[in-house]
Order: sequence, then C-alpha cells, then structure tokens
Amino acid sequence: MAPVGAKFRAALARLPAATEATELLTDAPTPDEIEDQLQRANGASSPGLDGVGYDTYKLFNTQLLPVLHAAFQCCWRHQRVPQSWKQGTVRLIYKKGSREDPANWRPICLQQVIYKTYAGLLARRFTRWLDANGRHAEDQKGFRAVNGCGEHNFLASTLIDHARRSRKELHMVWYDLKNAFGS
Repeated sequence: MAPVGAKFRAALARLPAATEATELLTDAPTPDEIEDQLQRANGASSPGLDGVGYDTYKLFNTQLLPVLHAAFQCCWRHQRVPQSWKQGTVRLIYKKGSREDPANWRPICLQQVIYKTYAGLLARRFTRWLDANGRHAEDQKGFRAVNGCGEHNFLASTLIDHARRSRKELHMVWYDLKNAFGS
C-alpha cells in the first residue's frame, strides 16, 4: 500500500519548477506587508480573546508595527505561531427570521487580530505565488481577486441566451450550498 499522500506528492513532482515570485515563500514578512495587511482589514471586525481590535493596531501603528514585525519574524523563523494566538471565542450571530429558531443563528469564531493579520498576510502571499506560477486551477474562480465568479456567471448567462435564441433545450444544474460559508 502506498504511503498517505504519495499520489499528491507524485502529482506535485510532475509540475515544472516554480520560477516566479519565489521570495513570497522564502522571505520573512516585511513591515510594509504587515502595515498593508492591517490597512486592508475591516476596522469594525470584533476582537478576539485579548480584546485588541484592528482599530487599536491602526491607531498605534507607529508603536506596534515594530513589535508585530518582530513577532512575525519569530513565527516565520520557527514555522509556527504561539498557541495563544490560535485560541478564539465562539459567538452566535442572529441572521434573520424567528429568534427562537436555532437555524437562524450562525456561530462565528472571534480570533485575535494578531493571528488574523499573520494568517491573512500568508494567505495573500501564497495566492500571489500561485497566480505568478500558474498553479491555480483554471476552473477555480471563487475567492479570486480579479475574475472571481463573474466569468462563470457570464458563461451561464451566455448559454441561456443562446439556448433561448436558437430554441434549443438546455439543462443546467445549480448546486446551492445553503450558508456554506455563513454569509
């Protein structure tokens, strides 16, 4: 029996070597990246267990940026984040309908801003690296910066219009993951 992940590793080995933007995976985060990540964040986002929100990091940016940079350098060097950063608190958020119906409430985990900032910075870097090296699947459009799902929606709309004009039968399947992402 093949070891777990052997097929995955074999598929990765067949890919051409990545040549673009390799520094995104090798160089530690810079103060500019950290500041940019903080500026992109939603200031109204709730803080985690430490009670420190994005607004605090933005207000005291000059004083806290060197501290964040040192902390992120340490995380990068040791390839892990402190356990305390990964702890969150779960709150129920009311969506709509009867407040007595549990289906109308969504759980949300409030994580610490320092963790969300570091994780977001890494996610942005990895996405940029994937794009630069052609590693995204062409049919993956959700959560992509430029084209997103618009291309798929345009294609579906075009097919529907063509079927109507040519009076041809068209069968489409819409797979709805109700509240798959809680939004």
